[in-house]
Amino acid sequence: MFEGPRGSWQKARKQRARRFGVNILAKLWIRSKQLRALKFSYLRIGSRSRPSQYKVLRDGQIRLLHLKPGHSMSTIQCDFSYVNLDSPGMYLALSYTWGRDPPPIPILVNGKATLVTDNLYLALLHFRKRGIKTLWVDFLCINQNDLAERASQVSLMRDVYCKADMVLVWLGESNALTARAFDELHGLAELVDFDNAIPTEYIRSSAVQDSERWRAISEVLYRPWFRRMWIIQEVLSARKGIVMCGQDIIELGLFLNIINSVHKADMLQQVLSYHPNRIELSDGPMRVSLGQLRFLLTAKFGSVNPLTLWKFNPTLLNFLAETRWAEATDSRDKVYGILSLARTEKKLGYWHRKSEKEKEWCPLTVDYGIPASDVFINVARAVISSTNSLDILRFSRYDASRPQHFPSWAPDWASSNPQIILGHNSLTTTSTNHGEPSWRPSETGTLSREITCLCSPYYSFRDKLTMTVKGIHIDTVFSISPFAHPVDSSIYPHQPDGSAPPDWMEQKQNYLNNVIKWIHDCVDQATKHCSPYPSASETTWTSLWALLNGIYGDEKVQMPKGPQEMLRDLDNVQKSFAALKPHLLAEQSGSLDPLLQIAVNVAVHHFGTCLGRLPESSTACQGKKFATTAGKFMGLVPEEARKGDLVCTVYGVEAPLILRECGDEKFHLIGYAQIQSLAFDDAVAQETFRAGARGAQKKRKEAQIATFERGKRVYTILKKTREFDLI
Repeated sequence: MFEGPRGSWQKARKQRARRFGVNILAKLWIRSKQLRALKFSYLRIGSRSRPSQYKVLRDGQIRLLHLKPGHSMSTIQCDFSYVNLDSPGMYLALSYTWGRDPPPIPILVNGKATLVTDNLYLALLHFRKRGIKTLWVDFLCINQNDLAERASQVSLMRDVYCKADMVLVWLGESNALTARAFDELHGLAELVDFDNAIPTEYIRSSAVQDSERWRAISEVLYRPWFRRMWIIQEVLSARKGIVMCGQDIIELGLFLNIINSVHKADMLQQVLSYHPNRIELSDGPMRVSLGQLRFLLTAKFGSVNPLTLWKFNPTLLNFLAETRWAEATDSRDKVYGILSLARTEKKLGYWHRKSEKEKEWCPLTVDYGIPASDVFINVARAVISSTNSLDILRFSRYDASRPQHFPSWAPDWASSNPQIILGHNSLTTTSTNHGEPSWRPSETGTLSREITCLCSPYYSFRDKLTMTVKGIHIDTVFSISPFAHPVDSSIYPHQPDGSAPPDWMEQKQNYLNNVIKWIHDCVDQATKHCSPYPSASETTWTSLWALLNGIYGDEKVQMPKGPQEMLRDLDNVQKSFAALKPHLLAEQSGSLDPLLQIAVNVAVHHFGTCLGRLPESSTACQGKKFATTAGKFMGLVPEEARKGDLVCTVYGVEAPLILRECGDEKFHLIGYAQIQSLAFDDAVAQETFRAGARGAQKKRKEAQIATFERGKRVYTILKKTREFDLI
């Protein structure tokens, strides 16, 4: 069915196309709305007397689809069989994107006229041509109108893909670029070494010298399949697989080895930048495809410690965090699509209070009978209750347009604009001495360990919408920048041929001007409201520079002598770019003489030098506002924050949280903040003193922590806490 030696791929390609290619007329008629409607009416008349094609499934049972033979222009016909998943026999499982909704194309299932999507229809055409007979296809094998069955079957999907003899990854119809891409992929397959990788040096040199090869491969990587939420589960569960694009095929494991080689060479983003439509794709599709590919490859091949061979084994929160940009037709699938992969999946649940004295344990299960907001609430409660960690609150972000029944403390995993969460690392797990995950991975030193134990997460759920936490109101937002740090939409400055896209310079100049305006405002606020800085180890200027760079004490970063020097650097960058712009336009049009080309090269070098002196603010500050506090601290806060909001340290969350009182002693969680030089230990400790110091004897009784430092006992008194009711 899929045989053929790898080395003879290109020679056999035309023969394969003739053998497995689908008649062009079979693909053309589906474009006509009138023809589709006419055929559906005809098929429906002939199948009116037929009973429903769906019989009730027993526990542990699935349907399999059996494709009947036929020529390219004949109606696709298939029947169901019912098997136990414990012993299903031989079948293939389909991994694909649904396509247009509502489904427009009629086929016959158990003799009943059934509408399927165009992408599924084309896949079935190709499978029939190849003689594939037994399939599992979610759209057909699950009764989509029966919510209870849908929930039950989705819970089994990991096993469905795991027990399939092969997973068929259908990327859609082929075109000239994808045809070349598969030729190139099979050529690259010859270079895969004994370690299942292509040498990094070859990947890097090839990406520069043979852009047309990678341009073709980028067309494959931009297919909608790579942006799907479900691909993580389907690929990680597959024992074997085939990637199909029209009549072109490649083994899934081989394909992933090639793309992983590109990823390890740190060239994946550059390869995606070679696509002919990279400018249109650079914002949404590029970000999603790149993020999904990176996480899929990490989950498939990643080993955190090569010496211990500890495999990447993430929790549900890790999966949720890394798939926030993925696409799902149903928002609830942002959770259900990866629920069964989490290592703690069977333990996930929460306590539901039935009365003052009675509560029951509710396991987290797939349920399509509740709205997405309830799914996200249940997930938050389950992650918190099952892990005894409040780290999930870092992903919460206030949105005034949220419905009242969707509390601010529950993250919206279906948000169209998820934020980068600095400090959250999906690739590691920190444990306490007892082997339980620590809520505070960055703890170091005896005092920090003691504080971590004493400030462990405290929470309770008074009702479905109210979560009570314990913490300290440590400061208040005093001033805030009028706009958030801009997002750079000009991701790719160069075409594969080395030229710049027509509007790149305008985009870059607008972005640069907005960043400089934002930094000017930061300097102004920091100078007015944060002097002297309350940290003994930092000045106002060193704190600002560290905050803008997203660093904390990194001596390798070249820091200007003061804010005025940085502002002069900003001015130089603007002037350099303005002077460089007309020369770059002339270079792009090919109207430069050799002498001017030398001048342009010097100008580009000078511009790069100026850029190198600017703070690396894009990643750390993207989408954040700069704020100062009443206590003269500075930091980055969510875009929705405003003057008067509370800066709070909550037990169980290392980063400060921004809260806003909304009446009746209730609070909205606005989001998490980064406050420069205000570590968790400093925020919760009221006083630290040595034994023998004046007044130490009286205060010893108040101290909760006693440690040794340089042979002397040191006592720490923690600040008093209060409860916050979050809604």
